[in-house]
Parts: sequence; C-alpha cells; structure tokens
Amino acid sequence: MTDTSLIETLRTELSLPDDNTDDRLNDVLVQAWGIASDYCGQDLTALAPIPQTVIRTVLDIAAAIYHQAGRDRSLTQDEVQGVGSTSFGLSSWSDLLANLDPWRGFHVA
Repeated sequence: MTDTSLIETLRTELSLPDDNTDDRLNDVLVQAWGIASDYCGQDLTALAPIPQTVIRTVLDIAAAIYHQAGRDRSLTQDEVQGVGSTSFGLSSWSDLLANLDPWRGFHVA
C-alpha cells in the first residue's frame, strides 16, 4: 500500500519539504508495510478499515528505517565538551513491532 496521504504524513513527520522528490519515502513505506505484515502473518493492507494503531506503527517503522539509513550502528553517542551529550540509535524499528501484537494471528474472514 502506497497511499499518498501516508507518504505526506511521513514527509511531514520527517520535516521534509513538500517539494522533496525523495523516492526513498515510498520505498521505505512499502518496506514498513511488508515488515508489519510479515510480523502479523497477514497482509495488513487488506484490513478494512485499517486500524489507526496499525497505520501509526507502520509510519513509526518507516520513520525509523529512514533515519537509520546510512548510519553507523556502532555510534550511539556524541559528546561535545561544555555543550552536553546526545544519545541516539539505541532503539530500532524492531522495537516498535510489539504495537502490532493485537493483530498477530488475527485473520480477516
């Protein structure tokens, strides 16, 4: 499912300009739907209507994949003397899959 409203929502949440032609957004969204569907053992895009929890989780997974792309996973912290420190990369998209547990094994008739 590559609903354009989901792509626009993802673009907004990633703070990307509306005129951005980054094709990675569509690819990442398709990948996130696939991950979520595999985790639940069914095509979640076949649910009608698609529950908001599923949509929110797919968007969160897509955002996590987008942000983690090209990042060295061994770097998890940055510290600047006199300014403070920042920790990042301590969680991944796989941590978000638990939100889909109510739809795991649930099949649409």
